[in-house]
Amino acid sequence: MFPPGTPAADALREIINAPYDPAGTALRSLQQLLIAESVFTTLGYDDGAPRLIVVRTDFTIWTDPGEQMFFWKAGGERASHVPVSEAGDAARRIAERLTESSTGSGTEVARPVV
Repeated sequence: MFPPGTPAADALREIINAPYDPAGTALRSLQQLLIAESVFTTLGYDDGAPRLIVVRTDFTIWTDPGEQMFFWKAGGERASHVPVSEAGDAARRIAERLTESSTGSGTEVARPVV
């Protein structure tokens, strides 16, 4: 562990004592699956609710208030959804949707900088 009173120890204590955030946890799990699909996101908050935002796009991913479903959409289109229990399927469908967008409408899918 870190020596008490150090910045690292204080930061760790804040993480350990933070309230459980099921929506944030579900989104971070999905975020890891999206990385495997070469889709890169950042975690943001909209009125206190966590959201994943695909880098360099207007594509957003979120959960319902009960953390039962993942939803995603770009701009003004209708949102698609999948149960949180099917996160792997959600990651695949999101990656496919972004690939379609990048080849059809000019929306750029973020790729790592090498």
